[in-house]
Amino acid sequence: MNETIENKMCKKSCPVDFCMVITTILCLIPLALGLFLWNKLPEQIPTTYGFNDSVSNMAPKWVTVILLPLIETVFNIIIHLGINLSKKNNAGKKLNYILKWLAPVLSISVTSALLLKPLYSHISIGRIAIVVMSLLFIILGNYLPKSEPNYMVGFRVPWTLANETVWKKTHRFCGFIMVIFGFISLIGCFTPFAEPIGFVCILAAIIIPLIYSVAVSAKENKNKNKNKN
Repeated sequence: MNETIENKMCKKSCPVDFCMVITTILCLIPLALGLFLWNKLPEQIPTTYGFNDSVSNMAPKWVTVILLPLIETVFNIIIHLGINLSKKNNAGKKLNYILKWLAPVLSISVTSALLLKPLYSHISIGRIAIVVMSLLFIILGNYLPKSEPNYMVGFRVPWTLANETVWKKTHRFCGFIMVIFGFISLIGCFTPFAEPIGFVCILAAIIIPLIYSVAVSAKENKNKNKNKN
């Protein structure tokens, strides 16, 4: 009986879980892909692209193949440790789970595309990034309204964290906006204007809820002052 209790306590206190191990391995897939394609890849690989997949920055092959996946792997470990060790994490299990899979999804989709782009020019980095971001917005939009004030995910600005009512109203509205613009951005990927549409949608999904949160906070403070008087 005592051993069972001790085992449970150990599991709760241990920051390394099965999800962390799996996602860390998945983050390293682009590294394995890059090493497999090493002799076929050019010495300089584009790492950032502008509109219409125009190259805006390049890096040595070893940076894209080795360093970038390792950075994503470290980022993944930091996210897991932050969530597993946090004592004030009120984001909820589902949102935490989404966060834990963020790094491997970005690593496999975007970083792998960066490695394949020099060999297969028809691959569109912009469209892939927009699809990933659109799906992320749609998924997050469904779960953010159910979140409690926390320091892990959401609109973590002083006025939302300080007032639970402001947080809840903001994230109910935010969830709706993120889903709407996520779908618009996703549909836009099938048009010739995929990147401008995606860029505008991402900005709108961030700026509009932020402005809304300021308005809600001001209204709440006004009502609070009225009640005092």
